[in-house]
Amino acid sequence: MTIDKIDKSTCSKARHSRDPRFDGMFFIAVKTTGIFCRPVCPAKLPKEENVDYYGLAASAMADGYRPCLRCRPDSAPRSPAWNGVQTTVTRGLSMLGVIPPKKVTNIAERLGISERYFNKLITSSISLSPKQYQTMQQAMFAKQLLQQSHASVIDVALAAGYASARQLQRAMQTYCKMPPSKLRGNMKYLTSSAITLRLSFRPPYHWDYVRDFLAVRAVEGVEVVTENSYSRNCNIHGEIAQFTATYSPKVNGFDVSIIMDNLKYLYQFVEQIKRMLDVNAQPELISASLHKAGLADYARASFANYVLII
Repeated sequence: MTIDKIDKSTCSKARHSRDPRFDGMFFIAVKTTGIFCRPVCPAKLPKEENVDYYGLAASAMADGYRPCLRCRPDSAPRSPAWNGVQTTVTRGLSMLGVIPPKKVTNIAERLGISERYFNKLITSSISLSPKQYQTMQQAMFAKQLLQQSHASVIDVALAAGYASARQLQRAMQTYCKMPPSKLRGNMKYLTSSAITLRLSFRPPYHWDYVRDFLAVRAVEGVEVVTENSYSRNCNIHGEIAQFTATYSPKVNGFDVSIIMDNLKYLYQFVEQIKRMLDVNAQPELISASLHKAGLADYARASFANYVLII
């Protein structure tokens, strides 16, 4: 699915300026290299006639482009490409994005529609079938773990919902054009139980508001808030897990360290952390909406910060 919510001239301006406010809102596919990137990618800018724009990373992968190894599209804030579409599609995409993946039939039943109609809705909205979307989500999450964590290939396969390391290897070869070992590069495997990932956000992000809100409500023995970090012990599906998110304004993101025994639920845990920190917020859109509503004093805060303040 090529870009539809943002016109191509806007995409062109954003990629030439490497504007971080558009990070995750669209992706740039380079025809001459077969690679797709985020708007903030530091690589040399290709000519306009050599690029295509996509609203979803999964759509670029489905068209045969492989993710860039420098800007790592899997780390971008979630794309809002389907915003404004009917509620059923939005809920369906949310359910399809869960890892380990659920059966398409069961998702359609939960939505109260037939599997055939569900397939038609999703395909017409993002030009990918539900199964294709699930496959791309798994591949992107696996790539992120391979490049950003020290987890073993077997653990990565489990966390990304693959039945075996061989299945993971086939997926990486198919969609990233290289095996897991090459994706990992020169990173040495460590025996540490912590998995470290970077969660990006679109600036401006008002960490001070979030930090202060969390600090005054921190539960002793459960949460710890410092000047630049937030730590918490959690229970996910009966499993004890812990994370520490460190604010990194220079890279517009959080460096998150996670400790959990059962990596089967890692993706769901990461998604909960994203929601807690609201890294997928769209500051420009929220600011404009607050101004329109006559709440100019709050317009400088992100959606999460505004909710926290009131």
